[in-house]
Amino acid sequence: MGRLNIPMDDPTSKGWDQFANFPFDAVITLCDAAAREACPLWPGSPVTAHWSLPDPSYHVGTEDERIEFSVRVAERLRMKTQGLIDLDWSADKVELARRLQFLGEI
Repeated sequence: MGRLNIPMDDPTSKGWDQFANFPFDAVITLCDAAAREACPLWPGSPVTAHWSLPDPSYHVGTEDERIEFSVRVAERLRMKTQGLIDLDWSADKVELARRLQFLGEI
């Protein structure tokens, strides 16, 4: 993440239940394994989407190859996230779902 100038001060993994009482506009899954799991019922009936990205922890190769692969995945996620930030959130849910699907295909 340092190669992408993304600070990683004390990263932690969080379970979805930590956010169970917050309303969401959208929920996006990234891991294909997670996409096959049942999603919890999120407050506010958010639009949901799946952005299929490979999990770098399963990538084979040398340490340098694994790092390069991880950077490529992170760069794709950065592009998708910028698209998410740039979305017109005043659109109706059907249009938002279509736009989130499009971002997932980047």
